[in-house]
Amino acid sequence: MTLPSDKLMATLPPWRAFPDFDPRGGAPRQGAEEQFFLDGFDAFWLGLSTAERSTYLDYWDASPAWRDALVQYYDTPPASPADVRESETLFAERRAARATEGWWGRLRRP
Repeated sequence: MTLPSDKLMATLPPWRAFPDFDPRGGAPRQGAEEQFFLDGFDAFWLGLSTAERSTYLDYWDASPAWRDALVQYYDTPPASPADVRESETLFAERRAARATEGWWGRLRRP
């Protein structure tokens, strides 16, 4: 395998920085994991070409779960405005229904 450029070797991937973090478990926890993404990995990853991303993932031996998670997080378009409005309407209706139930009604999840 050809070694990637210094640019690709300079940033440690999240699966090496946080080996216990499961990418299928959702967003990073607040603290060091979240800061890792906000302070550098996000900008680094978004600045790579498709070819550079592939080389980076191969070089750092990314698992299939991490490959999928990066595609889902960075390459999947955000929800449409119509989907967002529908979700907001649904949650508003649930909140309104619970407001009449008393404090015990607020203990249940939506």
